[in-house]
Amino acid sequence: MVPTQTKYVQDLLLRSKMNNTKALPASMTSGLRLSSKDMDPFPDGMLYHSTVGALQYLTITRPDIEFSVNKVCQFMQASSYSHWKAVKHILRYLSGTLGFGIRLNPCSAFTLHGLCDDDWGSDLMIVAPCLVFVGSLGPLLFLGAPRNNLSFPGLVLKL
Repeated sequence: MVPTQTKYVQDLLLRSKMNNTKALPASMTSGLRLSSKDMDPFPDGMLYHSTVGALQYLTITRPDIEFSVNKVCQFMQASSYSHWKAVKHILRYLSGTLGFGIRLNPCSAFTLHGLCDDDWGSDLMIVAPCLVFVGSLGPLLFLGAPRNNLSFPGLVLKL
């Protein structure tokens, strides 16, 4: 049996009272702008911190939520209701994708895989973050891909 983090996600959804919500097809709304200047502070900072921290841990095997989780992590010091709404959006996405993720298994041969996670133009940066995984070792290094290269091919090299 291959270990997954399905139970971890289910426990996280239960703790945050999001276990019976409707699933969403994406982890973040396209073009969402979060700001530290929101005037409506979220009253339960401990809930925000513990939930976002749990999401950070989950990104080890769920690179599909890495960008969204990074965005909500930027507001740990002063979270607002709009930031919490973005966290709940991630949780609703997770409720519909419980079986997704990278399975970490011991192996004798290493395969190098590339993954490019782009936010499709809502950021003004010139490079898109790319993450390279090596076999069962997990994240190895970050690369940059030109923004205009929307068809970044998956890199597969056998070592």
